[in-house]
Amino acid sequence: MLSNQKRFISVVISIILMVVFVLSASGCAQKTPVESNKPDRVIFALDWVIFGRHTPYFVALDKGYFTDNNIDVTILRGYGSVDSIKRLASGKADFVLADMGGLVLARANENVKAKTVFMAYGKNGHAVFFLEGSGIETPQDLVGKTIAGAPGATVTALFPGFLRANNIDPADVNIINTDAASLNALLLSKGADGMLDFNFNQVQLEKTGKEQGLVPNNFMYADYNFAFYANGIITTDDMIANDPDLVTRFVDAIYKGFTYTFENPDESCTIMNKYNPDIDVDVCKGEVVELKKLVVTPEAEEKGIGFMSLEKVQKTIDILREFMGFTGEINPTDLFTIEFLPKK
Repeated sequence: MLSNQKRFISVVISIILMVVFVLSASGCAQKTPVESNKPDRVIFALDWVIFGRHTPYFVALDKGYFTDNNIDVTILRGYGSVDSIKRLASGKADFVLADMGGLVLARANENVKAKTVFMAYGKNGHAVFFLEGSGIETPQDLVGKTIAGAPGATVTALFPGFLRANNIDPADVNIINTDAASLNALLLSKGADGMLDFNFNQVQLEKTGKEQGLVPNNFMYADYNFAFYANGIITTDDMIANDPDLVTRFVDAIYKGFTYTFENPDESCTIMNKYNPDIDVDVCKGEVVELKKLVVTPEAEEKGIGFMSLEKVQKTIDILREFMGFTGEINPTDLFTIEFLPKK
């Protein structure tokens, strides 16, 4: 009798061991539900100091668009497009907001293999600022005027090309170099007839100028024969090849962030202030208005925001070649893809 009990216990133990083995083997073959649903951790580096123009990304964070797409995102400030692209290339960021011109140079000169997957600024915001009553309204009015720009800034470097595109000899305009932080004060003190900056600065200039009884205005390069693609969401070729699903989910969250921001600017800027208390809500609202001018272009209205065309990417390369001293050869198809954009 005892012998039979021992045999029974031995059989039971063997069965238990076999079940444990099978379950263990099954667990090695596939992730548990908890593991498979673990969010992808993503570092997203912006192009510059965080401003109201960056509201869509924080709206996407706050509204759960990243979370809904199984992404745990960390948004970091940038230090210029060149630096952001270097962070991407070195693996310190997974996605960046950066200028397509910077990508052209990085790809051609440093063999940085990356592509723009979402065009944020389909219209470039480079602009000439002036005061009402200065006699400036169009590019032709710049002849004989003194225009200030920050040395090294792309808006300054491209200004001679902008003038030539409008049949103006750069020698006929007095261009002076000024520290970027001093540009607003110089214009408002009438130390120069105009200044060069991005359209977003209109908001702060209006706020400061109103206190002095001054009315600032601007016109953009893009509205006068000098249009090209500017800042967009960029990731590496490796990311695109190895994890296209993550790219699709990330772009989807960005797209929804832009859409919600433009439909609900007041709420969106309140959200922005929650994450970045130094940002004035009213200034943020003004920047969102300026942002929309760059994002919701006729092309974007037809094809959807984020869209890029082969022709305009090539034009961006051509402008760099003609006016920025770029001499390398590069295929425009190496710079962008629209395969991850939501279907319009």
